[in-house]
Amino acid sequence: MGSVSTQQAAFTALDTADYDAASPAECVDLLGHMRRLQGWLHAGEARLTSKLTAHHAAGQSAPAADTHTACGGVSAAEGRRKERRSKTINDAPQFGDALAEGGIGAEHVDQLAAATSRLDDLIKAALLGQDDLLDVARSLTPEKFGQTIRDRARTLEADNGIERNRQQRKQTFLSHRVNHETGMHEGRFAFHPELGSRIFSAIDRQVLKNIKAGSARGEAVFVDRTFDYTQQAAVALGDIITKGTSTTTTSSNHTNHTGPDNNDGPDGPPDGHTGPDSRTGHDNHTNPDGRTGHDGPDSQDGRTGHDGRTGHDSRTGRDSHDNHDGQNAHTGQDGRTGPDGRTGLDGSSISDAGQSRETARDGDAGGDRQTGVSD
Repeated sequence: MGSVSTQQAAFTALDTADYDAASPAECVDLLGHMRRLQGWLHAGEARLTSKLTAHHAAGQSAPAADTHTACGGVSAAEGRRKERRSKTINDAPQFGDALAEGGIGAEHVDQLAAATSRLDDLIKAALLGQDDLLDVARSLTPEKFGQTIRDRARTLEADNGIERNRQQRKQTFLSHRVNHETGMHEGRFAFHPELGSRIFSAIDRQVLKNIKAGSARGEAVFVDRTFDYTQQAAVALGDIITKGTSTTTTSSNHTNHTGPDNNDGPDGPPDGHTGPDSRTGHDNHTNPDGRTGHDGPDSQDGRTGHDGRTGHDSRTGRDSHDNHDGQNAHTGQDGRTGPDGRTGLDGSSISDAGQSRETARDGDAGGDRQTGVSD
């Protein structure tokens, strides 16, 4: 607090002044004395308010704001403002000293109080710890000072937010163990806000789906709403993971489906699969009766051969026309086919007209032959 002599000099000047005869320069001087005296009074008031707050914490008095309202003849809002001012001076004592000396006004402290009231402790400490903050307050009006410290607070929050987000992501983890006494799987976790929100929103949605399904089945715990939500959340998590794994497996299987150069027609095998080395070439021409022509590409890996034969495990659809319904008709390695014009390497034929069969490597029909209706 400032020296008593300074405040006494200010009081004496104000007490003896002739306000009606004061010149413009004298008015400015008197205002300076008033500011110093008011600052000294506000600083003393803040110290008293701080003491009242301590008495209230000890259960010995009413809250400081209520005491100001009851004893100081001020509104409840003004009483709360005085309480906030006192707390701010406790956090930034240099502002209390400057206020007592008249270097700043009470409104400067109020602006600082308003700007820091909703900051978390880390940001607030960083803002109040800035070395030039008091000098900025001395050089600016309360309004401009308030805008300046709000801008600084936002900058600190942004910087801290980036660092905090980085730390949160770094500290994200999920651990798991099996309790050998109970057989239960147990775990601990900490997720950064974005990840945690995604995970638990998905669990909540799945729980609602399970409740709806259970109610539709007439299960009592769901109909009566007597289920344990935490248990249902665990079940929902399992459902989500199981479905996700199933989807991944299905997608992986689909990668072996007919590729862009597989000429399996719409009447091809029901499962739509063609092995990666059993594609029918694009330049296979077909004769009017649907059989593969002579200019199909020669292939040793199951593609159509010179005379339209299909490799030993090649499944062909409509474009290769080994059979019209595309039912996995397999032709053996020696490629012997029936009297419909398709010939094997040895030129022999199969007597079962109208049928295509899977033949063994020695040219005989296999015992588990697969047949399909041909042209």
